[in-house]
Amino acid sequence: MIHALLIASLIATPTNTAASNQPPIQFINPNLKHAPQHVPPFFQHNINKLKTCNPQLARLVITISLLVPLRVVECHRNKADQNKAYKQKKSKAPWPHSKHNQTPSLAVDIVPARFGYRSVAAFYMLADLMKSIGAANNMKIIWGGDWKMRDYSHFEIWVQKI
Repeated sequence: MIHALLIASLIATPTNTAASNQPPIQFINPNLKHAPQHVPPFFQHNINKLKTCNPQLARLVITISLLVPLRVVECHRNKADQNKAYKQKKSKAPWPHSKHNQTPSLAVDIVPARFGYRSVAAFYMLADLMKSIGAANNMKIIWGGDWKMRDYSHFEIWVQKI
């Protein structure tokens, strides 16, 4: 936890940028439309998936991926994919009731590249980073590993409904 908070403090976006006369820190290009040509294919795969994700959540995942190599499994799910996941009991929600079904997606499924799904400890470390760095950037991150039906790779950004 201490490491995650230290990292979060180093990359956090200032909350009062007017007082500091500095623009907010950008994790990456916020529109995620074009990745540089020199991006390795592995990272390019992640960028392509993250294009369907909430921009704040996408920037958080990319920031975390600089610390821990990640594989983005899924962001947005269309109706057919969501219903398939529901029938296979990989999702509790049928279309359109999953955070993955919104456009942009409010959920992302990510796994540590080195361990895949094999290490629960790696997911706890990843969740610690996602929650702490998210909180340092005024984001509330909900982790599927905290649920009764554990979904270790699932992370959601909480967005208040108006």
